[in-house]
Parts: sequence; C-alpha cells; structure tokens
Amino acid sequence: MDFHNIREDFPATNDSIYLDNGIASPCPRPVVEAINKFYEDRMLYGSCASGSQLEVYENIINKTRGLFAKLINAEEEEVAFCQNTSDSINKIVNVIEWEKGNNVIISDLDYPSITYPWLKLRKSGLDVKIIRSKNWKISPTDIEDAVDERTLVICTSHISYFNGFKQDLDFLGRLARDNNVYFLVDAMQSLGAFQVDVKKSRIDFLASNSYKWLLGPFGLGQLYCRKELLEKFEPVDVGWRSTLNMVERNIEEYELDVTARKFEVGGLDYASIYGLGVALEYLFKVGISDIEERIMELSDLLVEGLQKLPKVSIMSPLERRYRSSIILFNIDNIPAKTVKDKLKERKIIVGTQRRETHLGVDLGVKVSPNFFNTKSEIELFIKTLSKL
Repeated sequence: MDFHNIREDFPATNDSIYLDNGIASPCPRPVVEAINKFYEDRMLYGSCASGSQLEVYENIINKTRGLFAKLINAEEEEVAFCQNTSDSINKIVNVIEWEKGNNVIISDLDYPSITYPWLKLRKSGLDVKIIRSKNWKISPTDIEDAVDERTLVICTSHISYFNGFKQDLDFLGRLARDNNVYFLVDAMQSLGAFQVDVKKSRIDFLASNSYKWLLGPFGLGQLYCRKELLEKFEPVDVGWRSTLNMVERNIEEYELDVTARKFEVGGLDYASIYGLGVALEYLFKVGISDIEERIMELSDLLVEGLQKLPKVSIMSPLERRYRSSIILFNIDNIPAKTVKDKLKERKIIVGTQRRETHLGVDLGVKVSPNFFNTKSEIELFIKTLSKL
C-alpha cells in the first residue's frame, strides 16, 4: 500500500504534522463528501420520513451495520447503533441482572465510560474491583487472580485511552468463558487501527465510537451483543426502532425485535451512519492488517527516538505486545501542556492526557500516529522535541 498517496485524502497533513489521533482522527475526504451529499440531498428532496426515502435510509443503516459487523467478525444482527461509547456501555450495564455481593472487574487504565456505570451501582451493593496498573500496564494474571465465584463481568479497554496499553483479549476472553463470566470490551481506541475478532476473543459485549481510528463522525456509537445473549436481555429504554415491526403504529402493545436493534430507541443519525459506512469501506480498501503493521512501525520508531532523549520518561509499556498507537511521556521540568503548546507553534499537533487515582494525578504528553503519518514526520517530531 502506498501510504504517501493516501495523504491526499487527509488535508490535515498539508500544513502540519498531526499526531493526535488518539483524541480524534481527521476524516478523509470521501467521508466528508458523503456526509455533505447526504445533507445536500435532504436540502433538495426533503424529509426522509416518507415512502421510498425511508427505505433508502434504512438500506444505508443496514449496509453500515454489515460493514461494522465485518470489521469485528460479528453478524449483522449482533450490532446496534447508539449515541456514543458511554451510551452503549450503559445500555449493556442496565440489562445485566446482578445480586448484592456480585462483583465486576475494571482497571485504573480504563476510561470513565466503562467505569462510572458500574461505580454508580456500588451504593446498591455491587462490588467493583479495580485492578491497579504496574509498570504502566494491567497484568492479565492480576485480573485472573481477582475472579471468584461472585464475579459477574470482566470489563476492559482493549487499548487504554491514557497510555496506549494493549490488553490481551484472547486471554481474558478464555478466562471469562471458563468461569461463566460476561466479557465486556471498550474498543474505542483499537477499532480501525488494530484487528479485533469478537468470536476469537470470546467477547460478549463490545462498545465503541466512530471519530477516532474509524475515521468517522462524532456522535455515533456502536454496540455489539453476542447473539446467544440477545434473547436474555430486555433493554431499559424502548421506542419504535426497538420493535419487531418498526413501521407499525400500534400504541397499545409492542413486540421487541429479536436482534441487537432492540437497543435502538428512535430515529438515528442517518448522515453519520452514511459517513461511517464510507469510512469503513475506506479502511477495508487500505487493509486493517496493513494499517496495524504501519502504525506499529511508527510506534517502534517513536519509542526508539524518545528513549534516546535523556530528559524523557515514557509512561507507556515498552514491550511491543502491550504497546499500541498511543505513547505517553513526560519531559523533566517542562509541564505537558507547555510541551504541547510549543510543538503546536511548530505545527506539530499532539495531545495531553490526565488520569486521577487514589495515588494522585498523572499527566503526560500523548502522541498517537496513524497510518497516514510518515517516518520522516516522526523523526522531525523527535528532533523538535530534543530542542525544547
């Protein structure tokens, strides 16, 4: 794959070095053009709520649903669209039955989207076990040691928002299935950059969003629920899209859909779903395995360069199996925001990241290259950093 030609689709690369994909990736031109065309068509032809227009839009939804299912090796009926990752996770948490004394397992490298819904249930008697990171990673065996006969769910981020730690999903999936425990994965920082296989990793539930490595719009989340579990759960919120016959207008009774669509309450963001579909086709054309390989090459170069800078402390795992597209670091005596601002003056765009635990606050500079970045950009970033 010629990654240099791909850069023409990303105008964000024209005048700057964009290394903040862990916060939000720029959309490629075809995605923006698709969303614009959707609204132009609506401007010209009106509402989607009548006749063939509704059928057209439902076809868009079903096509994108199928593409997302392909991405994670799921079936179309196992995928629902939601507002965002937090919405998807809350929908999952709210359908799982539990008893006082049950426990769920999370970690201190997880994003609040996956932790807060469980923490809310503490006051009602749910035990929330927080696995603490060591050497900037969460050991799968520490999670294994925390599982007992009262464990209900193992929750994990595939890749940590904070420092890019990459968890071993296959190990945890086997652990969960062997212990009759649900396995919930936040794949926000991995889908589009790394291969995810819900069947291979024995994932029961998966949640994500569209605006990071999937190259899509804001405000569109995805929910995966394993087919064998769908019939067990009745969502807390229901609406016309949740029903078996969603064009029926029976106001006195309804029958829930048997697919993951039961988690879709009402009208969806058709334009964003259309844009996500184009983004997924774009990613498939480039090739997810090629993207993963490219990103890890850039990650290797980034870590190698940072390790040569005497005042830099890396806060991400160095082992390749636990590393991803996100690298977090600090420079002695220079605040992370100052580093970010100084780099921005030189047209190098990075982020900062913060987490707060019982041990205090951690804050670092967050660098996250994507497949459209180049080795020369990483080298220039390192050179510039060395002169701060």
